[in-house]
Amino acid sequence: PIIGMVVQIINTHLNFAWTSIGLGVLVTYVFLESSSGEKDYLTRLFSRQSYERYVLHLIENKRSFSIALIDLDNFKAINDQYGHLKGDQVLVRFGNVLKKVFYPNKLVSRLAGDEFIVVIENDQSYESVKTEIEMYLSKSEDSKCQSLEYSMGWQHYESGMTLDQLYRQVDGIMYEHKKKKLEKSV
Repeated sequence: PIIGMVVQIINTHLNFAWTSIGLGVLVTYVFLESSSGEKDYLTRLFSRQSYERYVLHLIENKRSFSIALIDLDNFKAINDQYGHLKGDQVLVRFGNVLKKVFYPNKLVSRLAGDEFIVVIENDQSYESVKTEIEMYLSKSEDSKCQSLEYSMGWQHYESGMTLDQLYRQVDGIMYEHKKKKLEKSV
């Protein structure tokens, strides 16, 4: 296509319609291959890659923010008992709850499996978020969502932290929350 285009530029009497078609296909292919996958394919939330780029941007610009890491408790039991289709439905519905709670100025992402992470750029509190999530879950038409439990870690970014340090910190807090819930149930 490129050679045909050059020949057509040199000799304007020649008409290479296939050149335009070929270039169109080539441009489309390059665009599709270089697209970053901004959204998670299942939940339509932002992807892990989008989350990491956004947090790095906030860190570079020295902006104040917090992150909330949310992991669904006993999610494997839903998949095992009701099947992966039901599990996928629960993930989508929980993602929609997070969108409602954190809308409009927060980045809600699905990291992988049943883990979600939210970048919060205002003074929203852990308790208010937890209350709102539980309210939306209780109003769900799906009984699995109504009884859904989750563990959440919450960490404010402190100057000098790297993306990895921030994630490890919030991950540790989330697992500590999960551990305390398990101890209470025993």
